[in-house]
Amino acid sequence: MKVYHPDSIEKFIVGGVKVSAQQQRKAFDKVEEIEYTTDFTLNYDILHLNFLGLLAVPLVFMSKLMGKKVVVHAHSTGDNLENTLIFSRIWGPIGKRYYQYIFRKSDQVIAVSNYSKELLEERDVGDVITLSNGVDDDLLQGYDEIEPSEKYRNDEITVVNLAQLFELKGIDTFLEVGESMPETEFIWFGPRHEKLNPSETIEKLDNSPNNIHFPGFVDDKREAFATGDIFLFPSREETQGISVLEASYCEIPIIVRDIEAFEGWLEHGKNCLKAETTQEFEDYVKKLMGDKDLRDKLSKNAREMAEKHTLEEIAKNLRNVYREVLAD
Repeated sequence: MKVYHPDSIEKFIVGGVKVSAQQQRKAFDKVEEIEYTTDFTLNYDILHLNFLGLLAVPLVFMSKLMGKKVVVHAHSTGDNLENTLIFSRIWGPIGKRYYQYIFRKSDQVIAVSNYSKELLEERDVGDVITLSNGVDDDLLQGYDEIEPSEKYRNDEITVVNLAQLFELKGIDTFLEVGESMPETEFIWFGPRHEKLNPSETIEKLDNSPNNIHFPGFVDDKREAFATGDIFLFPSREETQGISVLEASYCEIPIIVRDIEAFEGWLEHGKNCLKAETTQEFEDYVKKLMGDKDLRDKLSKNAREMAEKHTLEEIAKNLRNVYREVLAD
């Protein structure tokens, strides 16, 4: 089977969509049955879209005219477009309708969690299945041998996050928890989007207390995980959350917000802690700092969970999706 897997805008973006698309292509290499290209071509059986930019609609129409199958990864349902970048309250609803239009034109929509699947099914966008984004276990190999940079090396427990810096990701919660614990280092790795974020957001980052750091994008994410002893992920809206899977694979105890995207695979008290309020986030950070046995338990169980989301699993799942689409 031949798959056209466009990456035309990939070099211009960062974040979970890019990571997922790259992981899919690495997974393809593990399955002989799948032959793929990222270059424009007319010689393919399936168009698989991850990036739903302006080129998506003409690619879908072209594929349909030629009798090709179309698979679309729903990395966003559209609900998480608002309250992200500047003016997103204006263009967010437009983007949401645009996404739904593309979903309805596809032969198969892939949601990355049961939560996003349920949202899409409510909007009648067609056939939707759930497949995890997965975790690039090859890329994370040696995570336990990486030394954090001298700048962030600390003998005390350090709290980290790895995510793009948007208000929806819970910047306010991260800051408030950090401010309440001035003796503890808090580090949020991820691009700041200086020109795209509202000025109020950038001002928050620039005026954060001395124990809270926003160093920006990190080339080797293993360094972020090596730096941290606790992974604090206060995002208010996710479809899945790849960095949570990555932190789990790297055996860091995680604290997440209790949102629907994490239901069914993250279990409070077993492989994570789930908080609803800023006070709960603070309480759970302190609880983990003072309880090594709990840190070890959550880390071990999270790693076992993450091992079910490896590249091998992604490869098998995508192959099965393609087979079913072509057989229909």
